[in-house]
Amino acid sequence: MRHDQILLTVSIVLIHLLNLMRCKTTVDPEVDYGYELKRTPEQIKTELEKHKIIPDLLDKAPNETIHIEWMDRDGKWDRNGLCAKLGNEITRVHELECRPLWVNYRTFLKEVHTLMMIGLDEPSAQNRSSSLFLYWLVSDIPAHSYENEQLPALDYVRGETIFDYREPRPLLGTGLHRYVFLVYAHGNRTINCTMKKLNQSDVTGRPHFNLKDFVRQYDLGEPYAVNFFLAQWQKPLYTTTTSDPNEPTTLVVEHLSERWGGAIRMRSKKVKEKDS
Repeated sequence: MRHDQILLTVSIVLIHLLNLMRCKTTVDPEVDYGYELKRTPEQIKTELEKHKIIPDLLDKAPNETIHIEWMDRDGKWDRNGLCAKLGNEITRVHELECRPLWVNYRTFLKEVHTLMMIGLDEPSAQNRSSSLFLYWLVSDIPAHSYENEQLPALDYVRGETIFDYREPRPLLGTGLHRYVFLVYAHGNRTINCTMKKLNQSDVTGRPHFNLKDFVRQYDLGEPYAVNFFLAQWQKPLYTTTTSDPNEPTTLVVEHLSERWGGAIRMRSKKVKEKDS
């Protein structure tokens, strides 16, 4: 019994010490934490021009990046695959169904923010007739207030969600798509966006987004930070068709994570039954 009490006491002390260390941790800009913190303004501009974000979306490059990271289907972080890294291709596109878990800055900002995710290649890079496509829009995100955190998080949950996050869905044969995150900082001012709110399944209202008009209407100025990634259609693991007289469907079994031995999920998709 005494031995168990000693172990419990030691465990409590260790946890307390770890918490103290965490609270005192600061971000060293010269250290690579796995986040996109070390890009210079020149490097940011180079990547934006390389992938034609300039001039297809922006006229000039922001000086900062915003770190965007998703959690994978296994509830783990994988910075090698589920992060936006200024033009990397995310091949596990099926794992981007939920909005990003982490949205981080390099420094703590005492300003209100607006965050958006824009698709530049809808429906394809060759035919951009539905671009710009607004995948996500959160306005009036309060200034960061958690200064004990290791990295300054943009707490978008406390902002005003105008368009719910909608995951990328590149179609077969449409090539690589560009998905861009922009953050605007607008002091202590809220913009009180009047756009109609859309949930995740709503598509009407997302295509043909005019970024310049939006920025002009709400006096946002130049974007403070940027990041982007590429993605394309990923082949399902296999498909099988079931014949329901009332509602024919195709059962699509999709690859989720090669890293974890080919985990799969199943979803039903309504299709028009073809004559055999």
